[in-house]
This record gives sequence, C-alpha cells and structure tokens, in this order.
Amino acid sequence: MHRIKKSVYLRRLGWLTCRISLVLLVVTRVDALQHVSSSSRNAYRVSQEMLEGLQSSSKNTGTSSSSHLLDLETDFYDDSTGLYSEGVWHNCMAGIAGLRVHHVNRNQHLYDDAIRIADSLFRYSWDGTSFRRRTWSGNWDHSRLQLPDTDIVQANYYKESSEHRCISHAIAYIFFSILAQQDNDKDNAKDNYSKICSQQSLIAKKFVDEFWNGQRWTTISRTQGSGTLLRPSASSGAATRTTESSSSTEAPYYRAVDQALAVLACLQHLQLLDSKENESENKDERDRIIHLIQTTCNDLLDDKDGFGYNNLPNSQTYLGLNRNRNCWHEGFVMLALTSARDYIWPMDTQEGSLKILWNGLMERYTTTDTTTTTTTTTGKDNYTVSTTVWHWALSEKDIEYNVRYCGDNALAYAIRRNMQSKNNDNDDDSFWTFIDMLRSKNKSNDNMNQLASVADVYPQVRLHPNTELAALLVWPP
Repeated sequence: MHRIKKSVYLRRLGWLTCRISLVLLVVTRVDALQHVSSSSRNAYRVSQEMLEGLQSSSKNTGTSSSSHLLDLETDFYDDSTGLYSEGVWHNCMAGIAGLRVHHVNRNQHLYDDAIRIADSLFRYSWDGTSFRRRTWSGNWDHSRLQLPDTDIVQANYYKESSEHRCISHAIAYIFFSILAQQDNDKDNAKDNYSKICSQQSLIAKKFVDEFWNGQRWTTISRTQGSGTLLRPSASSGAATRTTESSSSTEAPYYRAVDQALAVLACLQHLQLLDSKENESENKDERDRIIHLIQTTCNDLLDDKDGFGYNNLPNSQTYLGLNRNRNCWHEGFVMLALTSARDYIWPMDTQEGSLKILWNGLMERYTTTDTTTTTTTTTGKDNYTVSTTVWHWALSEKDIEYNVRYCGDNALAYAIRRNMQSKNNDNDDDSFWTFIDMLRSKNKSNDNMNQLASVADVYPQVRLHPNTELAALLVWPP
C-alpha cells in the first residue's frame, strides 16, 4: 500500500476532528436521506437511489454514434443494453439490488431492468461454459485503452478478458437464482419464467462442473487451468507476484473469497428450491447443495489444512500464495459463515461461535471507540458495535497508511444486519454517517441522487463502491 499523501492525510484529520459534530448533525437534522430513521426502510431507499444515480450518470442517450460514446470511468450506465459498464460482477450486484428493492416496493421498472441485465449478460458474456470476466459491449469508448500512456486508473480492468472467474460466475449464479425466484411470483410475467429457470439451471450446473474440484472452489475455471501463479493480475495484467521458486508457478492457489461467494451462491439456490411447490422432487439436489455448503464452510474454518478461521490470528485468505489479509476478503468470509450458520452450528442458538469470530475481526479492523462499544458481563462485545472498518488490519497499517473503503463498510453493515436478524431496525449511526460523508463529497446540480466516492481518502466516484453498496444494503436477506 503506497503512503498516503500529506494533503490527503490532513483531510482525513479534518474529517476525524469534525466527526462528533457530523454525528450530531445527522442525528438532529431531517433531510432527504433521513439516515438515522428506520435503517431497514432507509437501506432500501438508498439502494434505489444508488441505482438511479448510476443510471443518470451517463450523458448521452445510448446511441451507437461514435460522437456519443460513453466514458469508461465516469459513464456508468448504457441505456441501449441496460448494462452498468461491461463486467459481470457489478452488473449482477446492480441486478441483485434492483430485485431486492422490487421485492419490497413492487417497483416494476426495477424488475424490468434486472431482466435487461440478465439478457445482456447472456448475450455478451456467457460463452456456454461460464461468464467471461469482461466483454466489450454497448457504447463505451475504448480508444483511451490503446494509448501507451493512458490516464485511466488500473486500465487493465477495462480491457476485454475471456477469463472465467469463480466470483464472477458465483455472483451471476446468485443474481439468476433471485431472478428465477421472483419470476415465480404471480405479479411478474410468466413469459420470462421458463427462460430464466433454464438459464439459472445451466449456470448452477456449470458452476459446480467448472469450479469445484472435490475439495474446494478454484479461482479460475478448471477448463482454464484453475488459477495458478502464472495467472495475470486482473488489475495490472502482469504475472502474479510471488517469492516462490519458478518450479512452483504452475501450482494452483485458492482464495477464501471464492469459497465465500460459492457458499452464498449455494444458499441462494436453496432459497429458490424452497420456494418451489414440489419440495420432495428437489430433495436430492437440496442435499447435494447442503453438502457443498457444509464442506466449504468447514474448509474455511479448518485451521490445519484449510483457511483457518477457527483460529483467527493465524487464518489465511489465500492458500498457495502469500498475500496480506484485508477486510474485503474477510468480510465476505464472515458474511458467508453468518448466512450459513444453521448448517454449520445448528445447536449454537446463541451464535457464540459467530460472535467470537466477529469480535476478532472488529479488533483487527476498527479503532477503539468507547462511545460505540457495548460491554457485557463477559467483557467487551463488538457484536452490536456501530463503527466503521479499515481495509488493512490496524496492527499492520496504522491510520496514516490505511483507508476506509465504501465496499468494506457496506459488507460490515450486511454482516451486522444478518447477525441482528431479530432487530433489523437497529440504527447503525456510524455507518450511515460514513455513507453520508462519501455521498456529500460529490454534490452537483444535475445529480439529485448522490453517488458514493471510493473511500474516505479517495474522492473519485466509481462504479464498484456504488453497486456493492446498493446490493449489500439489502442482500443477503
């Protein structure tokens, strides 16, 4: 992680200095966002605002004229295809958000938008085996990518890639499962039901065929080699950096985040099966999916041969590759284990195992704040802490070198919401204050629905913080 510039650090100090006054401002004022009112209603409303803001970001009508091409970095939506940029991950996140909000407020255009995303993903990204990571489509201008000194940040992300990634396939699996479940709703047109169910079934089958090796989920499809140290970085295009000897570069490596997304995808498939009328006909499939969930979760927890989350101080987010742990990877692990707890710890009605793990993660990624820490008879308990999380463990990178990302904090919010299922209206003031701050940096006269910037020290408005925020505010349920 590069050293944060002094000017940026001073801005952060300014933010920290006025933190108390900002909290008081948000608590006392009644504005359009109403961040400290009922958080569940607020979450669905803000999620919809994110989608509307992304759609309004593009400055043209989606025509194919070269004079109206979309900017890769700042135009987030193409009306001609219904796609949010050209990758799989963020389109599925946007689709999930829209479907979850539609489920609550029955806003038909959100459902129609999700259908358009699904159609375009199958048209442009699906190759019969899996989803290609990025396929150029629609009306985005790619000419700047051809320049040797392009000013696009992490330009390799925007280049075409036929790579089959586990998390891309998994998030599509989740999206199509939710869509198939909602298409079974009588309020939606039955014309889509057969097609969506067929696509979801194919996605589910190919996911297991291509990414499950009998022990854990591979980073890249098995057809494409499973993911080895020779795999180019998605952000830079360079070969994976490693200190291992060259003789080991063809060995596979595994990521905890891939296991976590696979668990979430299988859980979403279970919800789809449970929504069908003839549950007895799905028993074998259901048993198979539960076995995959339990096997994967046990591998995440195994501190001998797995990722080691039974022993948090020594756990790993990569196996076969030395990488620093971070809040985004570990957040998805925690979200998966939280969502699958009934299949891992069925007798742990007090969720003691989850609380121990969550407390440990909060100690790694949050600062001590006596105004938000709750104390029980057994001592400090971070289970209901309302605070913001840092990307790197504070024991490894102090605040001067650290950063608070929108996506990390959206993940923490989703985890807390699922752990507090009996009290979903419990306010999370610090989170909403943080999101309000990220959105308030980007006020403009022509954007009524403010989009979030990347992080506290990165004021750029980009696609990924907003699609992840929109989805994680309302999903998983």
